[in-house]
Amino acid sequence: MLCHRLLARRLGKTSYSTPSISIATMSTTTTPAHKSMPSALTFDRHAKCSTTKARASTLHLPHGSVPLPIFMPVATQASLKGLTYDQLRETGCMLCLNNTYHLGLKPGQAVLDAVGGAHKLQGWDRNLLTDSGGFQMVSLLELATVTEEGVRFLSPHDGSPM
Repeated sequence: MLCHRLLARRLGKTSYSTPSISIATMSTTTTPAHKSMPSALTFDRHAKCSTTKARASTLHLPHGSVPLPIFMPVATQASLKGLTYDQLRETGCMLCLNNTYHLGLKPGQAVLDAVGGAHKLQGWDRNLLTDSGGFQMVSLLELATVTEEGVRFLSPHDGSPM
């Protein structure tokens, strides 16, 4: 939500809405009734510290369960630095972080589609978490067009739509 508030400030707006949250009031909006789909994730809390509120839990995702808290390596452009995916698998890691904006910039959506997605591109059969690109939405506002449908970026390299 912080990204939306910062963006609203940069755009000189007093409020900014997303389909599910009204930033000005931070209240959940009602969405139209539709057929419910099963959730791609579930979350089980096993324990909670009464002093620090720290939690031990399990996040169940389509490519395997993830015990929390965890160390989550970053593969910004679907590429790990310093170790291979086989080495990462050997550690028992179940979740790796990619960056939506950087994947859109390079290799790009056409390449991701051609190879069958980020899992295939990076040879990782476990869970991937991709961020929203929200930081880039604020930091690269001069390259972004923000609408109610989302954000469209221009490439910083050649100005072409991403």
